[in-house]
Amino acid sequence: CTMQYTDTADSTINCNTTTERCNLLKEAPFTTCHSHTDPTPYITACTETLCNYPAVDGLNCQFLEAYARACSLRSNDELADWRSKAGCSPPQVFCQDRICSAHEFCAEKTVGGEHGCLCRAIFASPYRLTGTFGEPTVCDKNSGSVTLVGCLLEEKGIDFSSLHLNDQTCTGQMNELTHMLTFNFDSSNTCGTVATAENNQLIYKNTITTQNSSSDNIVRHNQFYIDFSCFYTQPDIKTVAFKIRDR
Repeated sequence: CTMQYTDTADSTINCNTTTERCNLLKEAPFTTCHSHTDPTPYITACTETLCNYPAVDGLNCQFLEAYARACSLRSNDELADWRSKAGCSPPQVFCQDRICSAHEFCAEKTVGGEHGCLCRAIFASPYRLTGTFGEPTVCDKNSGSVTLVGCLLEEKGIDFSSLHLNDQTCTGQMNELTHMLTFNFDSSNTCGTVATAENNQLIYKNTITTQNSSSDNIVRHNQFYIDFSCFYTQPDIKTVAFKIRDR
């Protein structure tokens, strides 16, 4: 892994049940492969992971599938219907039209029932714990930017292309590799940023929203708002605020 993550082990997991599942690799039809593919490393990885962490992202089947794939690469042995015995569905082809980033996996979305790139649990955990959709606001003397996590938006059924700043022409730039969505404003394009003075501070405020104010009737897509501000004490930046409201 290029990036190491740490997470608290889940003490509520029944390790006996998990061990029984991982030990399926010791039984038929997997025994067909034992002469040339040692199941021990796969069983160890399976138990050490699933005894400590929830079986999210299909982990219940991933270790078994990894062993089956290793077996097929080393021989012509056929594992007769191992998926039925393990309760693992065959892989589907719904991801062929898109490429997910390193911190995503393709699966069925809970909103709408369609398929998309969802966040891996270990990547999304810090954002979910703090109730945020992205990184803190980055402020410079003449600019500000905020970056949102594309897969978190997708899980909520929010179309990133419908998001914009106060100026509706200022939309986010999606990084095709990481699927991170960045909004910017600067002195040459304020994007509807509102500047106010308070005591010795200059405050720049903007909002990422799906509101459409081009007509008398305001259309709200999931009533999604992200308010962000930059606080300046001339000539230096003192504090940065990042506030999220999802209504």
